Amino acid sequence: EALTNITKHAKASTVDVFVSLNKQSQLLVIHIKDDGIGVNKASQKSGFGLIGMRERIESLGGVLLIKSEPQQGMMITASIPVKQ
Repeated sequence: EALTNITKHAKASTVDVFVSLNKQSQLLVIHIKDDGIGVNKASQKSGFGLIGMRERIESLGGVLLIKSEPQQGMMITASIPVKQ
């Protein structure tokens, strides 16, 4: 969903995706950062794509963090607990 949103809306020239598994905290962490146009605070709370991502992450016991400012790109971080 994040990559689809970037393709459709962000006008980004680069996107970085980092995935890590912290065995100590048992968290899968996904960072997605783009250099696009960003969004304002109101859009972060009302966009259906962002709401859907948050709901899916939270249904897994995780947390979704979104940082963005207009013309400054966006960074999305999803932290999801994993069982080993």
